[in-house]
Amino acid sequence: MKKEILVFIFDGYADWESAYICSELNGAETDYIVKTISIDKEPKVSMGGFRIIPDYSVIDHPKNFEMLLLIGGYAWSEQKNNAIKPVVEHAVQNHIHSSSNL
Repeated sequence: MKKEILVFIFDGYADWESAYICSELNGAETDYIVKTISIDKEPKVSMGGFRIIPDYSVIDHPKNFEMLLLIGGYAWSEQKNNAIKPVVEHAVQNHIHSSSNL
């Protein structure tokens, strides 16, 4: 079974930041599968106009994931992503790798 990597998305996320790394991590020859997480399961629109329906919300995400990627975007400086904090705290407390480009 492949290990899940969660990519946090939100309205206005910087889609280009996740494009390269996700294509590498999600390859058939890897042990990983990339899934998206957001504050809720409503569709999110990236800066580039991509409309994505998240796989998980902060309420129903799996507790056993391999990595959390926090993608950049204006919502961070506007304090609109605070609901992701419990997921980040879970990752830190459980020694799950996290990465951000904030």
